[in-house]
Amino acid sequence: MDASFFSGVFGLAVLAFLVIIGVLWFCLPFAVFGLKGRIDGVAQQIEGLGTLLQAIHKSSEDARVDERANTAAIVAAINAQTAALSRGAARDEGIGQPPT
Repeated sequence: MDASFFSGVFGLAVLAFLVIIGVLWFCLPFAVFGLKGRIDGVAQQIEGLGTLLQAIHKSSEDARVDERANTAAIVAAINAQTAALSRGAARDEGIGQPPT
């Protein structure tokens, strides 16, 4: 390559690009170690959220079990009332009674 290739505007652009890359490369370790503390804090928050989600999941499972028990009790009460009403209706209509 000829030295005139890097002269003029193109040479200035290449030099500016190399200076920017050099500055960024110098600052990279400081940025990485500066972010490490923040990343550790975010990791601890994520662990806390995981614990909270497990507690919410467990309480929702307990609520579903309670809801199923309540539903079974309601269905049993409705069945008992329906049976009592059907016995009363049969009695009122005289079904199963000897003719008079």
